[in-house]
Amino acid sequence: MAKDLEQDLEKAKEFFSQGLSVIRIGRATPALVENLMVDYYGTPTPLLQLASISAPDPKTLVIQPFDKNSTQGIEQAILKSDIGINPASDSDVIRLPFPPMTEERRLEIVKIIGEKTEKARVAIRQIREEHIKNIKIKKDSGDISEDQYFAEQKNIQKHIDESIKEINQIEKKKQEEITNI
Repeated sequence: MAKDLEQDLEKAKEFFSQGLSVIRIGRATPALVENLMVDYYGTPTPLLQLASISAPDPKTLVIQPFDKNSTQGIEQAILKSDIGINPASDSDVIRLPFPPMTEERRLEIVKIIGEKTEKARVAIRQIREEHIKNIKIKKDSGDISEDQYFAEQKNIQKHIDESIKEINQIEKKKQEEITNI
C-alpha cells in the first residue's frame, strides 16, 4: 500500500516538475521546447525526435530539423505553445530569440507557477483521498483492524504532507529564479 502511494506521489511531483521546466526563466534552454508536440505527417511527434535543439547563447535557441519538410510544422507548434516566442527560420534552421523579460512578464510567470502549484497540490490531495478510500474498504471488509486503519491513515497523511512540502519548495525556488534574474 505504501509503495503504491509513494509511486503515485512521485508521478504527481514529476508531472509538476516537468510542467515548471517549460516555463521560461530568462535563459534559453532546450527543455523549453523539446517536448512540444509537432504535427509530423499527421502524427503528433515530440520536437526532440524531429530536430536537434541547442542554445548557442543564453538568449537564443537554435532548432535544426532532421527533415526540412518538418520546419513549418515545428514553427506552428512553437507559435501554438505558451512560451511566447516567435520563431525566425531560414532554409536550414529555426532560431528562437528570447527577449529580456519585463517585470510584467515575470509577475505573470509567478502567477502561472502559483496556478500550476495549486493544481499539483489538488492532485496530491486526490491521491490521498483515493488511498484513504482503499484502506477504508479494507477496514470495512475486515482485512485490517480499526487500529491498522488509523495507523495507515496517519502514514498516508505523513507522505502527503512531505509531498506538499516538496512541491512548495520547488515553487519557491522557481519563483526566486524568475524574480532574481
